[in-house]
Amino acid sequence: MKNLLFLFLILFYSLSYARVNAAKSTLKAVAAEDVVRDYYRFLGDRNPLQIKDFGGPWSRRDVVELVLLQQVLQAGGFVGEVQFATTPTYSRALLELKNGSADMSANPVWGYDVDSDENLWLSESAIEEGKFVAGLYGRVDKIPELKKLSLAELRKQKVTTSFSWTSDREALLRAGFKNLEDGGNWERMVRMVKHDRVPLMLSAFHEDKDFGFDVDGIRLRPVPGYKILLKGKRVWAISKKNPGAQNAIVALQKGFRILKKRGVIDKAYRESGFYNSHVESWMELGAN
Repeated sequence: MKNLLFLFLILFYSLSYARVNAAKSTLKAVAAEDVVRDYYRFLGDRNPLQIKDFGGPWSRRDVVELVLLQQVLQAGGFVGEVQFATTPTYSRALLELKNGSADMSANPVWGYDVDSDENLWLSESAIEEGKFVAGLYGRVDKIPELKKLSLAELRKQKVTTSFSWTSDREALLRAGFKNLEDGGNWERMVRMVKHDRVPLMLSAFHEDKDFGFDVDGIRLRPVPGYKILLKGKRVWAISKKNPGAQNAIVALQKGFRILKKRGVIDKAYRESGFYNSHVESWMELGAN
């Protein structure tokens, strides 16, 4: 009997120790290089867990999502550390996630890119269906010419996107833009617009009054009056190959619901300019 009791106590404390260490594990979260770089610029000397103002310099949707990830995990009871790893492209990030090189996605990814993968835990959608809209951005000096075009003429303009970004490409095609050029990644697309190889690219709206932002020595602004709907759910994905994956997804789901109820999720997207009441009246393209 004493031996059985002793074995039970060993098993109990071993399991307790495993649970604590899983809860205190480090998560390697993968994101695009430009997102992580701008995240640290946005963060400055602030603690991401204490940020309440999601606007300001370097703020944009994918940057504030890195802050939200950490706040969501903490709210759900995760007490470990999130370390960000970088990749040059979205498709590379998906590959590292699926093969277990990374523990989770730093940003929510498109559901249809990961839905069929049985090696991933998926969160509920961070962005409600129908709320992911983007602008047609061009160089600020080109916008006066572009906004004079009719919709039919605008649709004939070249637009750069990444052909590996299925959501963006399909949204542009649904919206009637057929003259697409593959930019590969965000930084290359910016350079294509900068050097006048193409006039337009898709971007989330920003918080400035003109919805514009500065990048690579130029200012980009959207063609006023039009927005593009991107369809699908956006989910954080966690690799089941990580020993602490189940604890992490439980914390992620719980924390997301807590912060969603408190209004923090919508506040972050709103203050970054992504949820933007000023473009509600703009014509939405690609809904059909």
